[in-house]
Amino acid sequence: MKQIVQKVIAGGAVIYNGKILIIQRAADEEILPNLWEFPSGKKEPLESIHDAVKREVKEETGLNIEVGKPITVFNFGWEKENEIRDATEIVFLATLKGKPEVKLSKEHQSFAWVDINEIENYNVSKETEGVVKEVLSGL
Repeated sequence: MKQIVQKVIAGGAVIYNGKILIIQRAADEEILPNLWEFPSGKKEPLESIHDAVKREVKEETGLNIEVGKPITVFNFGWEKENEIRDATEIVFLATLKGKPEVKLSKEHQSFAWVDINEIENYNVSKETEGVVKEVLSGL
C-alpha cells in the first residue's frame, strides 16, 4: 500500500491595474507541465499560511505582495511511484507592493497579466478560471 502524503498549498491571486497574474509551469515539471496557475507552493511546517503565500509569490515571481482574504479552497491529488499526494490549496487575494516586474523561477516558463476576457485563452484549471472570473468581475 502506498503512503498518503498530505500537503497544504498556499497561493496568491495577485491583482494589478485590473488584471490578475498567472504563471506557466515549466514544460519539464513532473506534475502538470505547461499549466497556467497562480503563484503557489507548499506551506512549510509551522509557517503561517500568510507567510507561505508571501514567500511563494516572492520565490516564483520576485514580487512583493500584501496578502488579503482567502478567495477559494480546492483539493487535488496525484500518484507517484511510492506515494499518493493529497493536496489542499488555499488561494488568497493579493495586492502588489511595488513595481510589476516579474522575475520567474526555474519552475515556470512564462507569465501573463490577464483580464476576465482573456483567461479562456490559457490552459488553466477550472478552479483558476473560476477565481479569475470571480475576482475580476468584482473590480
